[in-house]
Amino acid sequence: ERGSSVYASFVGNELCFLLVVSGFFAAVCPVIGPTDTYGPL
Repeated sequence: ERGSSVYASFVGNELCFLLVVSGFFAAVCPVIGPTDTYGPL
């Protein structure tokens, strides 16, 4: 169905966004403090 493909695309975009954000935190956390402060990120 078209709706499911749109949903899959949305989920894919969300995962890419989360990867970018987690990569950003992985780069920044050692500078500003302990990584475990941000939990699973």
